Amino acid sequence: MILRFNKKIYPENSIREAIKIFSHFQLGKFILKKDKNYFIIKVKNIPLKLKKNFSGEFSNYILSLIRNDRS
Repeated sequence: MILRFNKKIYPENSIREAIKIFSHFQLGKFILKKDKNYFIIKVKNIPLKLKKNFSGEFSNYILSLIRNDRS
């Protein structure tokens, strides 16, 4: 699975924190790359029961980290 996050919206520290947490709970293996405008995350080994909702849940978790940083 490949996920793309716009750099204007998503801070790198929130993305890295989400990767750290999801990796800790063995919810996938992550490779983070960047281009000019996006953080590009390749995710492998997502548990089968989570695959359907993974993208949305991962994105929501990043957004919650951003919100908590701004509170």
